[in-house]
Amino acid sequence: FAKSQEAVTLVETVSDHEALYNKINSYDLGDNLYNEAEPNDYMNNANKIYSDYTIAGYINSSDLDLFYFSVSKKANLLIVLASQTPGVAGAVFDSNGQKLIDIQREYYDGLYFSILEGTVEAGGYYIGVGPTSSATSTDEVYILYLQYSEICTHSYSNACDNTCNDCGETRNVTHSYSNNCDD
Repeated sequence: FAKSQEAVTLVETVSDHEALYNKINSYDLGDNLYNEAEPNDYMNNANKIYSDYTIAGYINSSDLDLFYFSVSKKANLLIVLASQTPGVAGAVFDSNGQKLIDIQREYYDGLYFSILEGTVEAGGYYIGVGPTSSATSTDEVYILYLQYSEICTHSYSNACDNTCNDCGETRNVTHSYSNNCDD
């Protein structure tokens, strides 16, 4: 794929995520299942979503669903889009509406399914879900899952400090001293 900006690195994979596929295929979506809420066809009324949200939505040949999320620092990202029909497609956009990547889906064991994973820089992003040329005028159901975790670059007050100022993670610090004194 061609990236339109350096802020996002996303890679599509399917084969290494059998457990996640089985979770979505069985619709065992846990406690964070939400329905998309109309109107959400434009950036100014996109549904705000958070990490570990699973969205159940409906799309038809004239609909577009937009979802907004933001990260305050560089983050690992996972987006899953699944439907039982070929009429649903998606894309990721930056906060200015510039498309970063299309969500290409594969047909696998009764499900049109895609996983995007990678990293994004701090900022706001939109996930758009819309119809393909094979969409019908009736509602087609889709599942959208989002997960992100911010990446700490770790900053310390000094070389001897063992606790990160940003996230609180501790590190082992080994000191070595040499005697440079004249006796």
